Amino acid sequence: MSVDEILRELREDRVHGASWYFLRSIEMIKVAVEQGLSPSDIRALLNELRSVRPGMASISNLADIIEHSLGVGLDLGGVIGRLRDWYDTAFKRLVTQLDRFPVMCGSKAITISYSSAVKTALSRWGGKCLDALYVMESRPGNEVSQAIRIIRIMWVMLFQYRTLRLRIL
Repeated sequence: MSVDEILRELREDRVHGASWYFLRSIEMIKVAVEQGLSPSDIRALLNELRSVRPGMASISNLADIIEHSLGVGLDLGGVIGRLRDWYDTAFKRLVTQLDRFPVMCGSKAITISYSSAVKTALSRWGGKCLDALYVMESRPGNEVSQAIRIIRIMWVMLFQYRTLRLRIL
């Protein structure tokens, strides 16, 4: 994908959360570097990126890191690689924590968004033990419908799992 296509995707999205924006933004900067955009062009791109979701920390922090890296002359390819490694490490840490502290069966949970962290938690232990999941909606928009779609799939899988387990017993 081109820089413009990724930027358009970021602007038009109404479902994904901060992690997705972070990863797509890293990809956009990587493409910009590979295309040989000048530091001033990348700075202009960062301003465009900041305007996509003003106030979203994952975007503003990434833009600040890239801008600082440009200012001190760091290799952006290396910076992007380290940011991606940092994200992967944080994700692995999340999975480790979820495995260390599983939800107790019969629990109820609440989330304010459809996020990769929530999706990961549900895939690790949520579908087997949660009695209820409450999803609140934050703006801009469609994450509740996306979360409900994913959760329905997980509940169907849970029902099939419980049914299969009962047949085995």
